[in-house]
Amino acid sequence: MTVVVLKLLDWLRPFFVAQGINFEQLKAIVSVKLTMDNRRTRAGAGFGQQQTAKPAKNSFVLTLALYAFFGLLIGFMVLGIDNLLGTMLIVFAYLMFMMAMTLITDFSSVILDSNDNAIILTRPVDDNTLLTARTVHVLSYLISMMLALGFFPMVFTGVKYGIVAGVVFLIVAVLATFLVVFITNLLYLGLMRFTSEEKLRDVINYFQIVLTLFFMGGYRLVSSFGQLSIFSGNALVFKWWYYFLPPVWMAKTMETAVSGTLGLGNVVGIALTLVVPVVAILVMNKVFAPVFNQKIAGLDNAIRTKTADKPSQTSQASWLSTLAGFVSASAVERSVFEFVWKMTARDRKFKLAVYPSLAYFLLVFPISIFGDDSSRTLGDIGNSSLYVFFIYATALSATTVRNAAVYSDQFKAAWIYEVIPIDRPAQILTGMYKSLFFHFTLPLFLLASVPIIFIWGPTVIDDLLLGLFANLAIDLVACLLFDKKLPFSVEATGNSKGGNFVRGLTFGIILLGVGLSHWALSNVKYAVAGLIPFAALLAYAFYRRYAQVSLG
Repeated sequence: MTVVVLKLLDWLRPFFVAQGINFEQLKAIVSVKLTMDNRRTRAGAGFGQQQTAKPAKNSFVLTLALYAFFGLLIGFMVLGIDNLLGTMLIVFAYLMFMMAMTLITDFSSVILDSNDNAIILTRPVDDNTLLTARTVHVLSYLISMMLALGFFPMVFTGVKYGIVAGVVFLIVAVLATFLVVFITNLLYLGLMRFTSEEKLRDVINYFQIVLTLFFMGGYRLVSSFGQLSIFSGNALVFKWWYYFLPPVWMAKTMETAVSGTLGLGNVVGIALTLVVPVVAILVMNKVFAPVFNQKIAGLDNAIRTKTADKPSQTSQASWLSTLAGFVSASAVERSVFEFVWKMTARDRKFKLAVYPSLAYFLLVFPISIFGDDSSRTLGDIGNSSLYVFFIYATALSATTVRNAAVYSDQFKAAWIYEVIPIDRPAQILTGMYKSLFFHFTLPLFLLASVPIIFIWGPTVIDDLLLGLFANLAIDLVACLLFDKKLPFSVEATGNSKGGNFVRGLTFGIILLGVGLSHWALSNVKYAVAGLIPFAALLAYAFYRRYAQVSLG
């Protein structure tokens, strides 16, 4: 991929030079970043294992395959539905939403990484060049993912509407990726420009949750337009404010490519699709870039002097030690439990990776309940079986948190795992698992249980218990099947990023199968209550197996 990216940069050299960017420096920085992604090793991933870059490459290839699979699912809409405008609205809203969520959950830590500043900004490299290098580095991965995600929709578009339409789809999809990155960067940079370094440390995670709301709300709004057009069988009557929604521009562009229509709305859509990404680049370079690196450095350099927090920290340490001692089976497990808990509570980059994902999962609940029907009442919902979906949807948080908990900038410190004198190294894994379960998975499950019991009543408590043990069993099976990575032992590279969001969706498909089985059994009297002990024993058996795994 490095060769391809550098060749594309050579073709775009006049554009970068016109923006006042030092092209030779840009190319050198991007080349080094991509080369490091391919060469870095992963320390401490397992006892006695010498890790190479090959697993990271294979992981990225698997991620692309998963994106292609999800693209296949949305691509069937192109073949099966004849309403071009409505279909393209939904397809491009879906593509942009997937890229936005991947960027927020997996690559924000790359964009907001301050490690470059200590090395590069001590050299004669200006802010515009470094910011552009960061963006190109992220884009090289996101465009690869967009090409995988959009491959089948592009092919199906070409088959159904002609080769020209397929080519235009490809171009518009790439521009959509640029637009997502630029919108996200602009929002980050706007926040940084008007926020001090110390305040930025406090609000950045909440801002990412706002971004998640922003992109999810946009996706729901645009897809509802597309569904209205498809299912009503009528042409969608556009209002002027629709043109603030990028998928509308892209759908209009595709309409022109297929039918040759050149009305005012189509011309506006084509112009916005082509011009807005370029304007976004100019705004970033001229307005926001000068303060970007200064604010990024401030994220790590800002010192908090809130002494009033010290008593609460002491209190927290007390109850945390009590909880760790209660759930841990050994001193090693207890130490790892407390270590992982404190790291996940304090590490800024971990929170950048996890909090937006958790916000996404929480937002699924009200959206799934009410959907596009504002007249739906709680009584109507209480007569449905949606609670089964909510029970198993909460398990998605487990895989998201666990994936993020293995990455760290200080991954080389994981050598300590190799030298500590313990007879069962798997105690480190079980200590991490318990810490993440009690810190994230269980509270989220209990939080979801409150509205479930409120809406459906206490009769679903047995469903909640069965779902909890079933979720534990499924999660432990995933732990046994996949790589056994130790906490904060893996370096986060471009090759290793980009799969968390899609892996969560894949895990969700497995949960869907189990959830459907649960739903079917819920109609059988006493079946759910009778299965609770079996699910609990199954989860315990998988845990015992996990506690005995070999790491090398």
